[in-house]
Amino acid sequence: MVTPISPNNPHINQITQPMKPLAKLPVKPAFPPLRQALKADLMRAAGKVSPLSAVKYFLFDRCYRALFFMRLCQNASQIKSGLLRKLVLTPWRILFTWTVSAAGMDISWKTAIGAGLRIQHGYGLVINYNTVIGRNVTLFHGVTIGAKEEPTDHGLEVNCPTIEDEVWIGAHAVIIGAVRVGKGSIIAPGSIVTKDVEPYTTVAGNPAKLLKYNVKPDVANRAALD
Repeated sequence: MVTPISPNNPHINQITQPMKPLAKLPVKPAFPPLRQALKADLMRAAGKVSPLSAVKYFLFDRCYRALFFMRLCQNASQIKSGLLRKLVLTPWRILFTWTVSAAGMDISWKTAIGAGLRIQHGYGLVINYNTVIGRNVTLFHGVTIGAKEEPTDHGLEVNCPTIEDEVWIGAHAVIIGAVRVGKGSIIAPGSIVTKDVEPYTTVAGNPAKLLKYNVKPDVANRAALD
């Protein structure tokens, strides 16, 4: 029996109904002030801010060294004069590329990352440059924070995660797509996160599932930024 084509046919309505556009992530925030970012990153790494600790971690902590040059690139990119911006930014970009490669990480200096980022070990860390990362965030080795292509009625839309303040992400966790990881949450090692994570919760597993509510943020050497 052939189903008649009618405006009242629910099957036809279901097929012809246009797809709803996916919600877009917020516009990228501005880069943090250079002095604030450098002091906060050092505080997270060393537990104190002093000239001696700055020299020590720059020389011997490859993850901190890559962050140092990332902050310089971000600061140079805000110079208004095009020629001066290019002259200042180019050597910082070269040094950043070298240090981030030596650290075994895949990060763009263009990524919006709040002050006080701490990267532990670093090897295998991958962050899509459209990701937004808040303040006092902790990332371990092997973490992937990446884009996901979503079909819309206008074609493919590429969405990236937003990581809010004081989030702790364990080794080899994967976070992809238009995902918001709430403030103070904990992503257990090896978790696969494809849906939003509520603030102050712990999730784990593949796919990630809720384990605990009202958890205390895991932020070693928290940088005071308020």
